[in-house]
Amino acid sequence: MEKRLYNATKNGDKNELLCLLHEHAQLLDRFTKGRYPETPLHIAVMLGHSEFVDELLIRMPELAKELDTRRRSALQLAVAMKGRFAVLRELFHARPWAARSPMAQCDTILHACVRWNQLEALKLLVTEGISDEEFVNRLNNEGNTILHMSITANQTP
Repeated sequence: MEKRLYNATKNGDKNELLCLLHEHAQLLDRFTKGRYPETPLHIAVMLGHSEFVDELLIRMPELAKELDTRRRSALQLAVAMKGRFAVLRELFHARPWAARSPMAQCDTILHACVRWNQLEALKLLVTEGISDEEFVNRLNNEGNTILHMSITANQTP
């Protein structure tokens, strides 16, 4: 069963996911207990399967709260992965509160966008939901705001 789910996730096969969930309605429950290094949601995000991500979020929104072995949420992982903008949009619209979870070095997800040169992701997050000044201007462990990081990296947010 887990092998079939892994293959469906790896291939972004939404129909196979639906078949598996029809056969075993509680299949995704095991991934909300922290037993696995990554959830199907994390894997689908890494591979950029936005429709599969959307279906997982419909079927089990709790997966958005789960962290991988590096303590990253699926939303944070989407920011870290280049070219995963569609997946990021799906995750953010489904669970905007996940963007406020702290990351390593007290970075916010906005710091991560700047650090990994994900300016489109930064624009999405700021224009469609994270607009409060306190969060946008939060300092990380290095004492930097996203503006400081952008200037240092010669970027324009």
